[in-house]
Amino acid sequence: MLDREEARAKERASELDRRLMQFSSDIAREQQQASDADAAVLRLDVEDAEIKEEILLRVEKRGGVDERVAQTEETLAGTPSACSRN
Repeated sequence: MLDREEARAKERASELDRRLMQFSSDIAREQQQASDADAAVLRLDVEDAEIKEEILLRVEKRGGVDERVAQTEETLAGTPSACSRN
């Protein structure tokens, strides 16, 4: 009877050791995933800033183009067209 209790206690201790090892492994994996997620968020923040900067540059360029088009249209509106000269 005592041998059976001792065997059961050793088996339980082994099971608890396996569980501890699994928990340690799970924690390490989750820490790595958290670290990977943090790195991904940082990369996305950088990419977001780059995209916003590109949008601003394009808006500025577009504004300059729109202004030149408007000036050209004004200039053309003030000159007689080739069709009206005939």
